[in-house]
Amino acid sequence: MTSQDESNGGRVQAATEQREQKSDVERAVARQTPKPGPELAIRGDQDFWDKRQLAALHAIGIKPSVGTGDLAVFLHYCHKTQLDPFSRQIYLIERRQWNSDIRDYEIKQTIQVGIDGFRVIRERAARRDGVSVEFEDTIWYDPDGGEHGVWLTDTPPAACRVVLLKNGYRFPAVLRTAAYIATGRNGDPIAQWKVQAEHMIEKACEAFASRRAFPQDLGGVYIEEEMGHRDPVPELTARPAPKNRPGPRLAPPENPGPAEPVTGEVVPDPAEAQPRTEQLRQKALRQLHALFGEAGLAGDDSRPVRLAVIGVLARENREGPPAEITSSSDLSLIQAQRVAADLKQIIKEAKAGNRDLLDELVSIAHAAGWGEEHPGDRPVEDDYDQDSHMREDGEPS
Repeated sequence: MTSQDESNGGRVQAATEQREQKSDVERAVARQTPKPGPELAIRGDQDFWDKRQLAALHAIGIKPSVGTGDLAVFLHYCHKTQLDPFSRQIYLIERRQWNSDIRDYEIKQTIQVGIDGFRVIRERAARRDGVSVEFEDTIWYDPDGGEHGVWLTDTPPAACRVVLLKNGYRFPAVLRTAAYIATGRNGDPIAQWKVQAEHMIEKACEAFASRRAFPQDLGGVYIEEEMGHRDPVPELTARPAPKNRPGPRLAPPENPGPAEPVTGEVVPDPAEAQPRTEQLRQKALRQLHALFGEAGLAGDDSRPVRLAVIGVLARENREGPPAEITSSSDLSLIQAQRVAADLKQIIKEAKAGNRDLLDELVSIAHAAGWGEEHPGDRPVEDDYDQDSHMREDGEPS
């Protein structure tokens, strides 16, 4: 069988599956008997959308290709939350997500509401259960863990804390901005995250805390601010299609998100593809080594001090014993970024205060236990393979 036959066979199978899926939806719709009342109102005894409702859902953006299962789940959540999709209080959003198992995009349907819809559900549930709902003052955190009751700088806060009080019981939500912020392919914030990140992460915290307090009413429902940060997508390279295989091969869009399906074949180049997470981690490691060089701690002789400093700065929440680090390559993306940011701040403060930077870093190393054994007793290995991150022209990649 030729590649042409395989390609045609795949298109025929996809078309057949789409027709079968459409038939399933049509049969489910046919079982619904419209009853008197507002034309689009969702009835309590309704187990699927009727014909008028389905036409309205398509009119507001839900694609005809959405399957029976997704539509049934959406109706279930409309019943559960008592929100009206036709008033745009609740949405079924199509997202393209990268599946690393099959190394391709796949379509996922996500149920989202606005923060106002969340508040409607929460207040309704509180009245039903006869409980009081209050909030403690919002706290934003800077990269050093400092607390702020109001955020006044242009840079995004490192984290945010919102605490919901349900009859006096605390339901906290403490979220890191980096875990939720929506970014472009270059890693820079986009949309409202670019201009009011403190407000966006506060809304994500409020939704998170509300879900913890009212899981029966809000479980499985998310707001847009919680969905902006998508899974890392590998770099894909467009390559010329073989002569016996028609059709273009397209690189992925700059910022994967809700969009029309790509009408070509996205082919990763194994020699060049690299997950976005690993690229960012290597970038943070290069920055980290440059900062150590600026501090006078480059070279193998200074390696034990570097590892001790990294162990202290890599601690989660800056508490507890130093992290067990045998090489800077042990650091995760988050750890590498945190250590680089902290080291940059230490260098900045030392220069501003005209303090001896090397003494400060050695003091940090002593806090981690460095000096209690001879540095030569520690294994020596390159903690960063510079050569593996060089371009053909000899410059760092």
